[in-house]
Parts: sequence; C-alpha cells; structure tokens
Amino acid sequence: MGFHSISVGQDSAETLVLSSEQVSRGRQVAGVQCSECHGVTLRGGLGPALRGDPFLANWGGRDAGSLYDYAHTRMPPAAPGSLTEEEYVDIIAFILSNNEFAAEEGAEELTRADLDTITLE
Repeated sequence: MGFHSISVGQDSAETLVLSSEQVSRGRQVAGVQCSECHGVTLRGGLGPALRGDPFLANWGGRDAGSLYDYAHTRMPPAAPGSLTEEEYVDIIAFILSNNEFAAEEGAEELTRADLDTITLE
C-alpha cells in the first residue's frame, strides 16, 4: 500500500493523528451515504476505491480540502451537498483512517480549514 506519509501545513515532519470519535462518526455516515458505491471497506464497487494505492493514484499530491470540495459538490450522487460540513469532514477523517493514519481517543478533531493544510502523499 502506498499511503504512508503526509505533509501537514508547512511543517511536513508533523504527524497527523485522527480523532477516533470523528472517525467513528465518519464510518457511520459513510456506511449510509457512501458504501453502496464505494463498498463497506472503501475498496470500490460502482465507484472508485477510497483506500490504498488506487485512492492514492487519484488523490496523491492534492490536499484533503480538494477531496472535501469534490465530495461536497458531487456526493452523494443523488443529492450532492446534502450532508452537513461536519458529516463531510467526518467522512474524510474516516477515509484517512482507512489509509494507514492512526486514530486515538481524545485527539483533536479535523475541521474543514485543517483539510486545506493536509497534502495527501
């Protein structure tokens, strides 16, 4: 799997640790809103994989804010933009957690603004 590093803001040595609570909420929302196309394990189906090398091939080098913008303007296909900002950010945290980023209880939750500072590598 190629999703092993991340650059956060201007300090690429900083390590991203996700909030396990936020990841859990993202898992719940994705289970309802995303799994039909992307699969329960995010390995793809009708839609592309949201984990592993296929995901990195599509999103590597871009910031997580771009992924948010794409999801917000196009997902879910039947009702783009219908989720709250928090739900979209929670889904992005869930996607990141499925791409080898650690989650810990009590870690600071990502915000929409944080996503623009995270480069997917």
